Parts: sequence; structure tokens; C-alpha cells
Amino acid sequence: MNVRIMIAAGGTGGHLIPALAVAGELVRRGHAVTAVTDRRGALLARRISDIPVREVKAASPSGRTVAGKVAAGITMLAGCAGALRLIHAVRPAVMAGFGGYPTIPPLATAQLLGVPVLVHEQNAVLGRANRFLAPRARVVATSFDQTRPAVARRTLTVGVPVRDTIAALRHVEYQPPEPEGDVNLLVVGGSQGAGIFGSLLPDAGQCLDGALLRRLRVVQQCREEDVGRTAAAWRDLGVTATVAPFFEAMAGHLAHAHLVVARAGASTIAELAVSGRPSVLIPFPGAADDHQRANANVVVSAGGGWLVDERETDARSLAAHLESLLTSPVELARAAGNVRRLARADAAAALAEAIENLAAGNGRACRVLKEQEA
Repeated sequence: MNVRIMIAAGGTGGHLIPALAVAGELVRRGHAVTAVTDRRGALLARRISDIPVREVKAASPSGRTVAGKVAAGITMLAGCAGALRLIHAVRPAVMAGFGGYPTIPPLATAQLLGVPVLVHEQNAVLGRANRFLAPRARVVATSFDQTRPAVARRTLTVGVPVRDTIAALRHVEYQPPEPEGDVNLLVVGGSQGAGIFGSLLPDAGQCLDGALLRRLRVVQQCREEDVGRTAAAWRDLGVTATVAPFFEAMAGHLAHAHLVVARAGASTIAELAVSGRPSVLIPFPGAADDHQRANANVVVSAGGGWLVDERETDARSLAAHLESLLTSPVELARAAGNVRRLARADAAAALAEAIENLAAGNGRACRVLKEQEA
């Protein structure tokens, strides 16, 4: 049965990449898929996917001033009106949401119209948009066993969908650095970059042992405005570094990485798990409900990486930590094996099956759906 399906996601890579991975899986199964996001998300989606994208108006409802909240409410109402027109035009059999406030207008409108809704939560803490939408969703799918939304009667733990090129890394064995060989460090700041990484990592490089520094090879993703400064800082240290705001070939960089320094967004965690790469995770301290720390703690608890608090670290302490790890191949290999146990390479397929079964109206998300009383 081929059906029309709408996929809604927030405008960052953490929301969009899993959504587009599922959309691609659904298209391969013969379904017609339309993605819905805000303007920022549409620009990213069109860059990395061929899935048709439609824009809706949305604004964060968490503004600090009364005027800001009113303006956000008006924007959301306009988004709902646009979503209503879009749903009437597409007539989807089911709607799936992947978090972020741009999902509120299309999913809330779909719920009012009686369209079955599935909500997927990438993080270890249920996001605010999903907390609003989950009580009326047919199914809430989560990425971690630790995420237990009490608002949902039906939950399914599936993991975070990753791109096909990343999923293929599950077959690539981790190789720790050789005693005298190159040491490959991958630095990832999330889809929007991490401003502090642009200075913190090169500053930490200055504090590394000279012999290790000469072996170091860096691939670093950072904000566009920081590329020149960051690249120059590594160059001044004599380190070969590739610095860019976005890497199309992230799978290749992950495959060669001996250690990854990254934020702790759910998509990043999923990619580290599938590829089996050890990491130093520095959660974004401003993340809503501190969800990145919760994500990082899942990895740390599994023995697959190390958590560094941005507010409590500096270049010297980070350098000491990196030096200890990069000169301990056995410890790196152990963490690589541990983090891989968290991998759910079939997450996109599991979610596609759940969406198909909702569209078929059989009342079950998939064969392994767990019923939970609210």
C-alpha cells in the first residue's frame, strides 16, 4: 500500500537529519513523502536531500517578554493556517514529527483534523514541542530506553535514524592510533557550530606535548565566521587541519577519526554509536532542560565516551584529558566497542514500519510496540 506521508521537523540538523533519513526510507518503500519545516530548515533540507520540502511559519513560544510571546503566538496561528492549507492539499494518511517548535503548527493541526500522528523524540529528555504534542499522538517513539514519556499510552524505543552513509560505518572496524602514526581528531560542533570550539580546541593544542602535536591531524567543523581564525590557529601550531562549517563527507571523517570532540546532540550520539567512535562530549550548557547532558550521560554510563563540562574546563585541562586519551589506544578501543553497543542502525526502518502501520490503521506502531498506561 503506497500512501502519502508528511514528515515535520525543526530547523536544525539534529531534527532534520533523522527526519530526512526516515523520509528516504519511506520513499524507497514506494510512499509519497513531503517534508515540512521552517525557512531555516528548508534551506538545510534542500541542501542534503531530494525530498520535497514545504515551509510553515513558526516561532519559539518561550520568549521572555509579553510582546515576544504575543508575537510568537500570532506567528504560530499563521503557521497553523498554512499547515491547514497544506494538509488539505496533500491529504496525508499519517503525519510524523521529529521535534522542534516548527512541528507544532502542522502536527497540532493534523491532530485536530484526525490525521494519525507519530512523534519521535531524539533526546534522552522529552523536548518542549514534543511534550505539548505527545498527549494527543497515537505513538511516541524514543531514542533511548531512559526516555519514558508518561504522557504517552504507546511508546516505542527505536533509536535515532542516521544517514545511509553513516549507517554503513557499522561494518567499519575502529582502529586506534599506531604508536608513531598520525592521530586523527574530529571536532564537531553540531549543525550550527559551537563558537567556543573554534578557540578552545586550538588553545588546547598549544598545551599538548610536542611529539603528540606533530602527529596530530584535525578535521574541525565550526561556524562560518570562525573558519578563517580557527584554521589559522591550527596552522600556526604546525598542525594539518581541515576546517569548514559543514562536511558533506562526514562518514569519511568519522571512519578515520581516532577520537571525536563534539556537542552531545542526539544525532551526534547516534552517529558516534553506529560508527563506533570514542568521544569527548562537551554538552551545550544552554540546551533546553539540559538535554545534551542527559544524552552524554547515556554514552558515559555505557563506557563509550567522556563528559567535559564547558563551564568547568579550560584549554590546559582539556589538553591534559585529550593527551591522556590519545596516548592510550587500549582505552580508546574499549570505548569504541562500548559505544557501539548503543547503536540502532535500523532506526529508520523501524520508524518507517511504525508509520506504515499507523497509515494502515491497524492500531499498532509495529510488532514490538509496547503499550504503557499513562
